[in-house]
Amino acid sequence: LKAVSLACLLPTLLGYYKSEYGVSYAYGSAVAAVSFLALRSLPRSTVLPHPTTVAAFHALSVVFYGVRLCAFLLYREAFVPRFRRMRERIEDRAKARGGRFARTPFILSCAGLYGCMAAPVLVTSALMGDVPMLSPGKDWADSAAVVAVVVAWCGFLLGALGDVTKSYSKALNGEDHLVTGGVFSVFRHPNYTGEVIGWFANSAAAFFAVLAAGGTNLAVWRKYAIQVAAGFTGALGISFVLGAATANLEDRQREQYGDSRAYKDWVKKSWAGLKFGKGKGTGRGAEEEAEMPDFDEEEEEGSGI
Repeated sequence: LKAVSLACLLPTLLGYYKSEYGVSYAYGSAVAAVSFLALRSLPRSTVLPHPTTVAAFHALSVVFYGVRLCAFLLYREAFVPRFRRMRERIEDRAKARGGRFARTPFILSCAGLYGCMAAPVLVTSALMGDVPMLSPGKDWADSAAVVAVVVAWCGFLLGALGDVTKSYSKALNGEDHLVTGGVFSVFRHPNYTGEVIGWFANSAAAFFAVLAAGGTNLAVWRKYAIQVAAGFTGALGISFVLGAATANLEDRQREQYGDSRAYKDWVKKSWAGLKFGKGKGTGRGAEEEAEMPDFDEEEEEGSGI
């Protein structure tokens, strides 16, 4: 528990240096670090030279998500001037609200959220460390856990594909180019949608792992109830953030591209994904009023909370 707590807290302390880092690099680093600890707890033969068990595949999915996100953030910071401007606007607003230590409640809440999101990996590492990924057995709950892990990988890969597609297209056609091809022809915001899919599937894997191990045995459920509940709480928490961000970006794109035929056709044929609320409005005034990072602008350049 101490190691997991430190793995979540230490990266999030980056938020004292740059407010935006607490919800970008810290996010990816924390979930990857917890999942790496889970991998370390598994028998070496189930991880190397290639993963063989449900637990190993599950932990690697979250390690992949976190490492991939941090690598993409580094690229974005190094090569996308628009992102650097956004980061400094966020930092200026954070400083205007008080000193660096005034960020402590937000930093601690982020660390808690990251811990909840990574908790399911700890469950599968404890219960499915010897369950083969390709032949899980006759128990339907084991098979359901396998499906959940596969869906988690699909969600995280969808998010990665969305980031790469949008970044390449905007680098080629300009920052204000509306990306509607490839995966965007189906999902309007695949990096957000992929994350939502990935984190709920991540939580479902833990639920089915407990079901497979304990069935109706209350002792098993009591032992892992906190981790399972934490996983779904984390998935709901990040989904609320991403759903609000989706609504914000929908507003901004409607304002910027709403009169074009290409935009109207795209909206008819594609899915926006999960949305909460009607967005925070459009225009520069609404952007400057945001208390949280500019999620809509974050998505325009790629992932991050």
